Amino acid sequence: MFLIWIIIGIVLLIIEAVTVSFLSIFFAIGCLIAGLASFIIPSWGAQIVIMCIVSGIGIIFGRSVLQRYFEVNKEIKPSTIDALIGKTGVVVKDISSEEPGLVKLNGEVWSATSVNSIEIPKNANVVVEKIDGVKLIVKIA
Repeated sequence: MFLIWIIIGIVLLIIEAVTVSFLSIFFAIGCLIAGLASFIIPSWGAQIVIMCIVSGIGIIFGRSVLQRYFEVNKEIKPSTIDALIGKTGVVVKDISSEEPGLVKLNGEVWSATSVNSIEIPKNANVVVEKIDGVKLIVKIA
């Protein structure tokens, strides 16, 4: 009986390693405890009850602690370039309808065009509407 519980526990640990859900690990721990209990309690039913109780306690009390500690299921933050949308910058080279200008944003200079192909003079404040490749699409703030 002990060997069966250990095999089930190992399979559950492998599942946990693949999913990182902090769920299978508590069932694996429950299987280990049930395996140890199999030396004392020969009844399969009692071993299953022990496994369920240990797993349930682990899930109720331990899962949230592990998720906080390992920062799992946190809010996904936008990547660096996506985070620029909505930010305000300053035109450092005129933006014309014929050619892109330059905008300084967060200390970096970006190539930029205007939303409606309107001209935007140097030193004007602009807001990033969207990003096309490495070029900002801006409008006057």
